[in-house]
Amino acid sequence: MSNPVSQNVRVFPSDWQHPDWASAFYGRDVPAGAALEFLSGYFDSTEIRETHWEFPQPETMAVWARKVSGNPRFRFNPLLHRRFTHERSLDAAEVKRFCEGLRPLVSAGRLGVLVMQFPWSFKFTEENKQAFLALRRAFGRFPLVAEFRHSSWHYPEALGVLVDYKVGYVNPDLPEHIRATPPSAELTSPVGYFRFHGRNRSLWEKEWRLQETRFVEEPYLYTTKQIQDWQARIERVAPYADACYVAFANDADAASAVNAIMLRSLMGEEHVIAPEALVAAHGYALENIETRRPVQRELIPMTTLRHFAASA
Repeated sequence: MSNPVSQNVRVFPSDWQHPDWASAFYGRDVPAGAALEFLSGYFDSTEIRETHWEFPQPETMAVWARKVSGNPRFRFNPLLHRRFTHERSLDAAEVKRFCEGLRPLVSAGRLGVLVMQFPWSFKFTEENKQAFLALRRAFGRFPLVAEFRHSSWHYPEALGVLVDYKVGYVNPDLPEHIRATPPSAELTSPVGYFRFHGRNRSLWEKEWRLQETRFVEEPYLYTTKQIQDWQARIERVAPYADACYVAFANDADAASAVNAIMLRSLMGEEHVIAPEALVAAHGYALENIETRRPVQRELIPMTTLRHFAASA
């Protein structure tokens, strides 16, 4: 990377296990078992979002650590299970089971941070502050960052709690909503963290009503202007952080991978390379990005093509 600001920044899609990525990102020549290894050839990190729903299995984590061995910079950022963040259970056996599941990543030096993702209903109150501190004590062996959806956690008093207990504040991009966390550039620990969720308001209204049950993602691709607005915030935080992670979670149609590559290019990284399948599907957004082999670039957004196909 030529830009000093970007040298400690990892920009990446927040997961790699998506059915529509077989054609939109990996292409026909990449078998399912090689998907993670393939991803690590283009990005330096990813989140493990399935650990929000399922406890990590040490055998699986060990395999994943081996699959990214070709990229020494690669780090995994698992999400803490919802049993702890949403259901507020701190059963000692479950805490131990979750921590033991991540041990292979820690032993291999592949764990970046543990992401605590809280629901919008988790407002900054004394009761919730104590619940947050209990989580901090239970999982304090890991570097921690916390993503809050309610704007009360952006108050100075709440940010002070994160500073005092060395928990990173996740700066999220969310659709506009009453009392939702605003755009920010906060650094409350040695780790900076940003997460981009897309701006489909109708989709997020489901999350607020249903407390984040699983739902089908709708495509959302950030524009260059939208990314540039956040680039300025990231570049304010990065020089003061030991590490800075930027996760794009708008995964439908591999938009997260497209936006991650766009941001890396905007931040001055030289020789950014994209998979051929991604450029073939999203060439209109990646017109200046190189591929390892020549590819026919699509000039019409994939979502537009799907709309016409559905209405035909």
